[in-house]
Amino acid sequence: MRWLVIVLGSIFLALIVIGAIGIAFVAVRGTALDKESKAYADTAIPAIVTKWSEKELLDRASSELKQATTQQQLDEYFCRASTLGRLQKCEPAQGQALMSATTQSGKMISAQYTAKSTFEKGEASVTLGLIKHGDQWQILRFDARPSQLIPRNQHWDVERDAQPSETHPYGGFWKSSVQDEFGLAIGPAGADSYYVSFCGPGGCFAKGEYRPITKLVSDPAYRIVDSNTIEVNGKDGFTAFNRSAGRRNGLAPRR
Repeated sequence: MRWLVIVLGSIFLALIVIGAIGIAFVAVRGTALDKESKAYADTAIPAIVTKWSEKELLDRASSELKQATTQQQLDEYFCRASTLGRLQKCEPAQGQALMSATTQSGKMISAQYTAKSTFEKGEASVTLGLIKHGDQWQILRFDARPSQLIPRNQHWDVERDAQPSETHPYGGFWKSSVQDEFGLAIGPAGADSYYVSFCGPGGCFAKGEYRPITKLVSDPAYRIVDSNTIEVNGKDGFTAFNRSAGRRNGLAPRR
């Protein structure tokens, strides 16, 4: 009996040692993940929100974020968020990394960080959801929530002035999908030239702000298929836009 107690005691001790080693490994690994993910967040947040750059977000975006978000949704989001103005101050991001495992997706390393930020027209909490693919951290989720509603110039004149005429036959509102309530407002910007601006429920980009003033016909960034179809070159290549009765599906433009 004594030998059995000794053997069981040895096994129990070994399990304690192995468990302690495992806990220590997880703690060290967790600390390392916290450090590297925080450094990533502290670099990514200012890069994106200083000038509200979609490119800075997309350069860091995970495949999951890109698949779940269309370019027009991103345009509309940044159009609204940019009303906060330029970044004035960004506090260090607060959060942590998390290791998890499921039977469906296996091991996953993620993190979430929030940074309190001060902008020209107010304050906001900027949140990043991160995921680690291999050795690379990427953005899984991005959100900027202002502490209060910021009044803005919604530039509804951009939508209102987007009308076809004899001198500007391609004026109008154009959508990639008829059921959308957002799309491109194309209107006159001088002789033979057009502005091309994104408009959504939150307002429009100012004339010449979203895309450069263009003549359309001779611009390689556009392909005129016919009087009711224009293809526009973007980050994913050319996308077809069709002439629409208006952003709000037949309702008069907002004033």
